[in-house]
Amino acid sequence: MLTKTLLPSLMFLALIPWAPAAESFPAQLLPCLERGATNPTVVARAQAEPVLEYWIVAASVGEGGGEYLVTLKNGKCTFVGADNTVWPLSQWGVQRPLARALALDASKRELAQTSGGLTTIQKRIDSAPAYQLEWMAPEQVWAYEQIGIKFKRKSK
Repeated sequence: MLTKTLLPSLMFLALIPWAPAAESFPAQLLPCLERGATNPTVVARAQAEPVLEYWIVAASVGEGGGEYLVTLKNGKCTFVGADNTVWPLSQWGVQRPLARALALDASKRELAQTSGGLTTIQKRIDSAPAYQLEWMAPEQVWAYEQIGIKFKRKSK
């Protein structure tokens, strides 16, 4: 399912790491992760309907790892997709409002867990090569702008 090869977007993950969520990992999501996945952490979650949530989960698998996009409805998870990174969410059929909600949640979690907060994240963005910023999904750029990040270079 997840490849051990690095995609260009994985390089961006090293630039802007997602911090573990402050919440405990829900056991109901474990059946949707690849067998052998360890250290699952919540990257983001968003409510799509009153009883339907979308979750982005990062986990290690062997020497590699990646991200999973899953749904949780009435306590049952459904696998949507997985790769080294799940961004852009449109590749999995996620509509813009939900994609933005997930990206904003991921950005807020990152901000809360980053030492130095917004200043540190802004420095990472400012020092990133243009080609790395081009790999950012539109919903990620939008979410960073919502928390106060300024982009000097135009991203996709």
